[in-house]
Amino acid sequence: MLITEFTTKRFNAVDRYDAWRARPWPSLATLMRTDPPEAPFFSHARAFRLGSMVVNDTRMTGQTYHRIASMIRADGFDHISIAVNLKGRFRGETPFGTYEGKESSVLIGHLGLPFTQTSTSARCVTITMPRSVLKRFVPNVECLHGLVLSGPAAAPLVDHIPTALARAQDGSEDEATIERDLMAHVLTCLGAGGGCQLTDDGIQMSLRAKIGWIIDLRCAEKDFDVRKLALLADTSRASLYRAFSGSPGLAAHLRTARLAKAASALRDPNDHRQIREIADSVGFKRMDHFSHAFREEYGCTAREWRSTPG
Repeated sequence: MLITEFTTKRFNAVDRYDAWRARPWPSLATLMRTDPPEAPFFSHARAFRLGSMVVNDTRMTGQTYHRIASMIRADGFDHISIAVNLKGRFRGETPFGTYEGKESSVLIGHLGLPFTQTSTSARCVTITMPRSVLKRFVPNVECLHGLVLSGPAAAPLVDHIPTALARAQDGSEDEATIERDLMAHVLTCLGAGGGCQLTDDGIQMSLRAKIGWIIDLRCAEKDFDVRKLALLADTSRASLYRAFSGSPGLAAHLRTARLAKAASALRDPNDHRQIREIADSVGFKRMDHFSHAFREEYGCTAREWRSTPG
């Protein structure tokens, strides 16, 4: 996996803006027309290349960006950007109208179409991919330019971003798996709040990501079962099982999520509960079932896991 890092801390203050402007792809800087901001400029970025995707995690001074027709004709850059805004605010205009967003919102942009956008100092994680890649799952992707998702519609992707970044940074996992999971969460948001029609493959990927997100949120509840999951996902039990028809299956996914919460609690130095209490709190009704499952998942007992530094 290719990881690229950039920070203006390496440059004198007067050179920082120009250093950022000169950055090549995977930076988006050369694709936009900008003016030096009045405030002191900073930019700290880390980019991960995940197959057809590039994920940019950027903290930067607020400014105004212009993607104009002459630049589009010159560079031919025909990608879609999905910008997950973790901090700060933005507003902009496309040929289709105006838009605005804030923290925990998601902006869909078509870099083959014009736009102007102004943002405050912000942290934004931008997922960029060729339009043809997303079009396999979202046939009308061109209509999403300037779409802002927020609240429940954006939550699955916003909540998944820290996990995706950590997995990419760790580097031990197959990048295709990280890319697929990230795409699935993008499709979940577009299917829920984008008002767009997904292909059959897109629907299945979206449903699986949505189910996984709900499981991660609610799996510790003692009465959480397939019936409740189907209700929360607004789908049938048959659809749930079909989405997880391959290995390891729905039950295994639920068990793994519960064990992960238990493992995290056991390694928390501020959590002094007994192991039995922790097992109960994540939905295991019988201690022997928990002990067997934990050893199978982590290769040691819960007590050994707790006594070993993380």
